[in-house]
Amino acid sequence: MTKTYEGGAPLAEVVRSGFVEGAHRGSVVVLDAAGVAVASAGDVVSPIFPRSASKPMQAIGMLRAGLALSDPADVALVSASHAGEEFHLARVGALLERAGLD
Repeated sequence: MTKTYEGGAPLAEVVRSGFVEGAHRGSVVVLDAAGVAVASAGDVVSPIFPRSASKPMQAIGMLRAGLALSDPADVALVSASHAGEEFHLARVGALLERAGLD
């Protein structure tokens, strides 16, 4: 059974052979360069908890702010979820050390 979230608006439909196979509800807001909302659907004022969904965008921000990552494994580490295994911790430690942090 699909859960319907309060405030969600119809955003997309999956159509196959002329039949709606699936429908997706949610919330979205489009901002202009000044941060003013120019279009929206659903509940765009309630807090959200995107968790892992925002990690790639956070990684882009870090890279644009000057974080130097030459190893693809480091890019993967900062842009995705991981289990905090020893090899993850070692890579994070190396990144912090290069930045002069502990």
